[in-house]
Amino acid sequence: MRIVLSNRWIEKIPPYNGLMTSIAFRLVQSKSKSCAYSKMKTHYDTLEVSPNATQSEIKSSYYKLSMLYHPDRNKSEFANRKFQNISQAYDVLNNYQTRKRYDRSIMVKKNIQENIPKTTYVYASIYKSKVDPTGKNEYFNFDEWTRQHYGELLHRRKKEEKFTKVNIKTSKKETTEESYISYVAILSLTTYLVLKFILTVDYDVPWKKKEP
Repeated sequence: MRIVLSNRWIEKIPPYNGLMTSIAFRLVQSKSKSCAYSKMKTHYDTLEVSPNATQSEIKSSYYKLSMLYHPDRNKSEFANRKFQNISQAYDVLNNYQTRKRYDRSIMVKKNIQENIPKTTYVYASIYKSKVDPTGKNEYFNFDEWTRQHYGELLHRRKKEEKFTKVNIKTSKKETTEESYISYVAILSLTTYLVLKFILTVDYDVPWKKKEP
């Protein structure tokens, strides 16, 4: 990927060109991972059934696809990968509890995609691998996925709450100090006026009565 700038002569400098290439590669890599995440197929897609399919429909589709792509009947590499994916999907959706957890994880991912800007996610520990000779492995680990995706949000929220509490405490302290200063200023002014009045009054001069 080549980055075009108005100052084309700068691109001739080797360190600059290498740095720009590295940055461009990282941007493309991040974007590709984000797109792959948003378009990731579900186990329902793998078994070619709807999310509302019954257990019997899931089982029927699994048997049909497994017969079609079974290694004994189809020796191609594509068929082998397809058969493994089908087995993994059925291993999750055939069990009521694992299917329920998987459905919850789909809802959470959909909610995150709708409300949070897409970033590069870590896939390594989302699945727990349990490999056996039949090729069945990887059922979805909802707890691990939730911890990874919500950990940063919870940490940020706690920091914001702490910052808000500190601001409120500081604001109250400043308000109290301002009130005290205002009170002292008013009291000082009142005292000054009273003293001035007392000092300016001449008690030796008798009061003149108004004539009727």
